[in-house]
Amino acid sequence: MKLNFGRYDYSCFAAFAAYACCSLIIPVSLVTIARDLNFPLESGGMGAGGMLHLIRSLAMVFAVLTCSFLAARIGKRLSMGLAMVLMGTGIFLCAFSPRYGMLIPFLLLAGLGEGICEAMATPFVHDLHKAAPSNYVNTAHSFWSVGTGFAVIFAGLLLTLGVHWRVIIAMTGFACLATSLGFLWKENPRHKYPESKKAISAGDLLLGTCKIFKAPRFWVYCLGMFMGAGAEFCLTFWVSSYIQLNFHTSPWLGGLGTAFLALGMFVGRYSFGKYIKEKHLCHLLLTMGLTGIPITGLIAFVKPDTLGTPNLSLAFMFLLIFLGGLCVAPYWPSLQSYGVLKLPKLDSTLLFVYFSGVGIPGCGFFTWIMGVAGDHFGLQKSFILAPLTMFLFSLIIFLKASSFHLKQQNDRPMPQQPNILMIIADQHRKDCLGVNGHPFIKTPNLDKLATEGTNFTSAFTSSPICVPARNSLLHGCWPCKHLSIANADTEAPRPAAPIPAYTEVLRDAGYEMSFTGKWLGGKARTPLEYGFHNYVPSSEYGKWRTAQGLPPKPSGMPFFGCDEAITPEQSHLWWESSQAIQMLRKAAGGDKPFYIRWDPSEPHLPNVVPEPYASMYNPADIKPWPSFGDTFEGKPYIQAQQLRSWKLDGWDWEPWSRLVGRYLGEISLLDTCIGRVLDALKELRLENDTIVIYSCDHGDMCGAHGMIDKHYVMYDDVARVPLIIRWPGAAACGKSCDAFVTHTIDLARSLCEWAGAEVPSTFQGQSLLPALRCEPFKERQEVLGMYHGNQFGLYSQRMVRTRRWKYVWNGTAEDELYDMENDLGELHNLATSPDCAEVLASLRHRLWELMEEVGDPLRNMWIKNQLLEGRKI
Repeated sequence: MKLNFGRYDYSCFAAFAAYACCSLIIPVSLVTIARDLNFPLESGGMGAGGMLHLIRSLAMVFAVLTCSFLAARIGKRLSMGLAMVLMGTGIFLCAFSPRYGMLIPFLLLAGLGEGICEAMATPFVHDLHKAAPSNYVNTAHSFWSVGTGFAVIFAGLLLTLGVHWRVIIAMTGFACLATSLGFLWKENPRHKYPESKKAISAGDLLLGTCKIFKAPRFWVYCLGMFMGAGAEFCLTFWVSSYIQLNFHTSPWLGGLGTAFLALGMFVGRYSFGKYIKEKHLCHLLLTMGLTGIPITGLIAFVKPDTLGTPNLSLAFMFLLIFLGGLCVAPYWPSLQSYGVLKLPKLDSTLLFVYFSGVGIPGCGFFTWIMGVAGDHFGLQKSFILAPLTMFLFSLIIFLKASSFHLKQQNDRPMPQQPNILMIIADQHRKDCLGVNGHPFIKTPNLDKLATEGTNFTSAFTSSPICVPARNSLLHGCWPCKHLSIANADTEAPRPAAPIPAYTEVLRDAGYEMSFTGKWLGGKARTPLEYGFHNYVPSSEYGKWRTAQGLPPKPSGMPFFGCDEAITPEQSHLWWESSQAIQMLRKAAGGDKPFYIRWDPSEPHLPNVVPEPYASMYNPADIKPWPSFGDTFEGKPYIQAQQLRSWKLDGWDWEPWSRLVGRYLGEISLLDTCIGRVLDALKELRLENDTIVIYSCDHGDMCGAHGMIDKHYVMYDDVARVPLIIRWPGAAACGKSCDAFVTHTIDLARSLCEWAGAEVPSTFQGQSLLPALRCEPFKERQEVLGMYHGNQFGLYSQRMVRTRRWKYVWNGTAEDELYDMENDLGELHNLATSPDCAEVLASLRHRLWELMEEVGDPLRNMWIKNQLLEGRKI
């Protein structure tokens, strides 16, 4: 997959490289340092050398366990900058140590910085790339290997040339200090690191910690981290010294051996990050663990005469070390990512921190044990610890993976590019779902989908009309930007401007793209031109119906209520759901991730429904909407005119109750057909690997305010929509999210992120991933809406909606202001009320700011005077 990097990615790469240099500069120089400071390794000083790293590890553990509090106060970015300062300062001071004992406090200082870096770097990258974090985490960790290779080769060469170890260590510390500027330098306002604006208290951190410590699986992953880190540092710390002592060679060749180890780790981490999907992390860890056992076991038996000559034996040693580096490459980053994915309901940052807090002692403990063993049995024999730790690591992974399989856990990690099934209905009111509080509608499948995923209860459309809303979803921007502001049968039938669409992004990211159902119409580009590979148009149903010998579907006005010639299995909805199921079956046999979109034209009027759905709901049981009986006093003329235009003036609730009953019946039929598709998804064993999204373009008046359809109003009946997202293993189950969402533009951005693809710069929404994962994010304090007119002429409207208030600017009519807490039916226009003058002025000012933010072409001097100076009726 294509990876896209920015300033903070490169800063993190430099940090990992500097961290590696600081970690390895002491081991590479250890033979020389030991002789100079009177603890020679040849004379029993290996335990003392290993103790240096153990002491350093203690400081790292302390930093790891406390840096969450630090990050909660100053943020991850500044924490990373501070880490590089502490690390660089400690290593720089080591260059001036007159004796062994003075190395310890300086390494403690460096260890504090290394601990913060170790704990924060992974969640730092994770927050930058929430769509496919493990790819970027593995890639960032690969630069630890780059730094390792550079440090050991450069340091070994300089030592061989006679440069004093103090000079080399001082240079390393200075380079680390310079790296801190990438994090501490002033930010570009347009490209800020996405720090959470929500303050995190000590209580929150303690609560999150308690939840983590109560999870049994967390401790299993911790044991794996301990063993994996130990295996890695058995090689990393002692390879250079082993080559120098066992082959009686120069520091440069010793450093070159560690460089081969680093090269293997770099190749492994970069390749695994680029090509291994998250669902295969367990297989990767187990394969590399088992493969590493014989490879590292051979290292303990290679002597200068193993292959006849010292040169051939040394070359063989370098090969084994390279392969050993390849095997240990995924132990640290991949196990961390695997653990976080397997524990999706726990705080990811704290998990990364605590996993690092366990891995670091593993590094120090096994480094020290290996040194002690070397003092007693020789360094060569002590290398048997490496395959032993790899065996224990592999055993832990195998046992845990087996237990997951036996228990059939549902929290397995999602693929890096999850399959996506998206259903976008037409004119489905938010309040016409059982899960959203309707008293008797039968929507069991959508209700179940909500309990298995996240139900967004405050989702709003960008524009309450089909073509503008659907183009906003495709292009991720407001109608005033893509310019398709009305339906095709109006005086402004423009197709969208030639700007990027999320469908093209997903296609380029490798998705198999399929579409069936209602499309844009008019002169709009076709689905095939928008990047879909497979397309079954809604109009094909008419041909199928004729071929079955069935009469045409009843049409016309006023609204026919029953399609008496067919059964539900012969309905348009059933036929389209069958097309979606066929697309699923075809995609299941492929080797590419799929994106399937079904856009039923229902429950859009005229609600011609087959039995038993046509009479499923007794009109006598259907109560009027809270807004029914609106007198339109003090409201724009066009609203009362809508009743006359549609010949609905004078209707009491009785005819409306029959129409609403058929509307609800059609929603229940839609729910049944959605259930068919979800059942097929489960049957094909794709349920846990597929994101399922249900929503619609906008709502329907359906008798509210005595009106039909959706035009010339911004009432919640049409502006508010259902939005349900299920993402097994990666998002919370049964969660209700009340954050303000503009679903069309937010879904477009989110789909690109979930596919691991770059989001086009023209997209204007915000990611829904933090809300799905229950992570802190900057919530909207209000939502914007816009409308431009349709079959009765162009008509400019803009809406700003807060929790309590709704303000509607009408370009050629009276403005509207509604108290949404005390007037749920939006019956009383308070725009001219003196008591609400201050609220009105505030909302007008905020609307102007939002128009500027989205690039609305109506942000001109005349409307500015209206909104900011109160020159509006």
